[in-house]
Amino acid sequence: MNPGAFEWLQQYRWHIQQVQERCERLCKQLEEQEERMRKHEEELETRLQHLEGKLELLKPVHIETINYKVQELHVRELSGTLVAGLSALADGEAVKKWLGEEGGGEVQLADLESATQPPTHEGSGA
Repeated sequence: MNPGAFEWLQQYRWHIQQVQERCERLCKQLEEQEERMRKHEEELETRLQHLEGKLELLKPVHIETINYKVQELHVRELSGTLVAGLSALADGEAVKKWLGEEGGGEVQLADLESATQPPTHEGSGA
């Protein structure tokens, strides 16, 4: 065998060994990363179950009525809009249900829509 070819084969073998060692190191790092991710995933799952358990223990807050009592009120200037109760963005079914529970009788959605429109001044001569 030619001495130059033999030297080339030795260098080629050395490069292959280097690539193999690099691949082995990368595989080991990948396995370590996978193990760390698995542990983090288990930890997150445990935390999620813990938080879901706490969430189930929370009781929903239900407010029957709110009574405002104003003993003394001095108003110097009043401007703006006061929105109390239902908003124009309320769900129609929820409003029907709420009014049904209150015993207010039947409500038409058209009534709700007209309540959100500004009043018109008919016959104002303008």
